[in-house]
Amino acid sequence: MSKFLLTALILAACSAVQAQEFPFSPGSGELRIVTWNIENLGSRTPRRSDAELELLAERIASFEAPVIAIQEIGSGAGRARPALEQILAGLGPDWRMVADATSNGFIFDSRVVELISSEQLDQLQGPPYNTFYSDFPNWQNDFGNAGDPFTTGRSLPMAAEFRLIGAGSALPIRLLSSHFHGGPDFDLQRSYEGQAIQAWIDEIVQTEAASSRIYLLGDFNAEPGNSPHTELGMLRLEKENTTNTGILSGGGIELDHIYATADGFPYVSRGTAFVIQPEHYFETPEEFEAVYSDHAPVLVDLNLAGALAYSGTWYDPEHDGEGFMVQILEDGRVFLNWYTYDDQGQQMWLTGVGELSGNTVVVDELYVSAGGVFGPDFDPEAVEFTLWGSLIFIFDTCTSARVDYESALGFGTGSLNPIKLTIIEGLECPQDGI
Repeated sequence: MSKFLLTALILAACSAVQAQEFPFSPGSGELRIVTWNIENLGSRTPRRSDAELELLAERIASFEAPVIAIQEIGSGAGRARPALEQILAGLGPDWRMVADATSNGFIFDSRVVELISSEQLDQLQGPPYNTFYSDFPNWQNDFGNAGDPFTTGRSLPMAAEFRLIGAGSALPIRLLSSHFHGGPDFDLQRSYEGQAIQAWIDEIVQTEAASSRIYLLGDFNAEPGNSPHTELGMLRLEKENTTNTGILSGGGIELDHIYATADGFPYVSRGTAFVIQPEHYFETPEEFEAVYSDHAPVLVDLNLAGALAYSGTWYDPEHDGEGFMVQILEDGRVFLNWYTYDDQGQQMWLTGVGELSGNTVVVDELYVSAGGVFGPDFDPEAVEFTLWGSLIFIFDTCTSARVDYESALGFGTGSLNPIKLTIIEGLECPQDGI
C-alpha cells in the first residue's frame, strides 16, 4: 500500500464530526464533564421527595458524564448529605462523591475515572491569595455578616484531579467546582474570589506544569464582563447553543460557565461548551425548575486521549524517504526520533525528549549518535551522542503538523509539513483536531 493511500485512509477515519444536537454521546477517548447548580439540593423548601431525587439521578445518568461538578449541595459536616447520597444510590454502587464542609463538590463514576486527589481550598480565604480582611478590617459593618469572600459553606471551591480509565495513558486533569458570591451588591466580593482562584491556578501552572490542564466550573453569579470574569486570566468557553443557564424561567441570564487554562483549552472538543436545556427533555423551564433546578447543566467534552493520538509515525510528502516517530508519554513528555540523512547522504537518526504543552512539543536538545556497529561487536560504551540542534513540533490537528528546526551542527534552519502516516491501535483520532 502506498504512503499516499494509507494517509488518505487515516484522514478519512478521523473526519467524523460529532453531532451538535443533544442528546449526543462523547466520542472515543473523550471525557464528558458537566457543571450543575442543583439549587439547594440538601435544603430546598419544600424538601425534594424521594421520587424527585430518583428523577434527579435518572437525569444525571442521561448526561453520559462520569464527572459532575455540583454546586449548592448544602453545607454540613463531613459527608452528611442525605439527598446527595440518595442520588448516588440511584446512579449505582460505583458512584462516589467529593464533598466536605463546602457546598461545592463532585460526584463521579469510579468505573470510568480515577480520583487522583482532592482538596477543599480553604487557603483561598487568606494571604497570599486573598487580602480582603486586611483591606477591610471592619468588613462586617461595611458589608454585613455574609459580606466576606468565600462565605463558609457556600463559595469555597472544591478541587479534584481525575484521570480517564481505559484510554491508554490518558492525561490527568484538575477541576474546580465553584459557586461565586451571589447577589447584585457583592461584585467586590466576587472580585476577591476571582483574584484568589486565579492566583491559586497560576501557582499550579508554574510549579506543576504536567498538571496544568485546569478547568474552572460552576455558578459565577455574574455575566461575562463583570467580576469575577474580569479577574480571571483563563479562557472562557463559549456555549455553542445558548447562553441562558441561570433562572431559566427568567430567560437570558448567563451565570454558569466553564474556563480552561491555556494548556487545558486544546483538549476541549469543538472548543466550546454546551447547555443542556429543558426543551431537550420536552419540558418547559417551569417544569424543569419544579423538580430539578433553576440552573441548566453545562457540559464540556475533553479529548484527553486525543493528545495521545499524536503518537505514531509522520512524514512530509515533499520529503518522502525520511520521517518522524512520535510517542506521547503519560506524564506529558514526548519521545521523538527523526529519521533523516546527513549532508553526505548517509542515514542519520536524531533523538530527543520534549514536553507537550497544548498542541506544541518543544525539543530543546536533539542528539545524533555515532560510534556504534551492527551485530555482536556492538559496544554501548563506544556510542557517542552529539547535540545536533533543537526542534518544535506543532500539531495543527491529530493528522497534520508543522516542524521547525534549528541545527547547531551546520545543517541550518528550516520547516517541514508532516502528516500522519500510521497510528497506534486504541489511540484513534476522535475528530480532525483536538
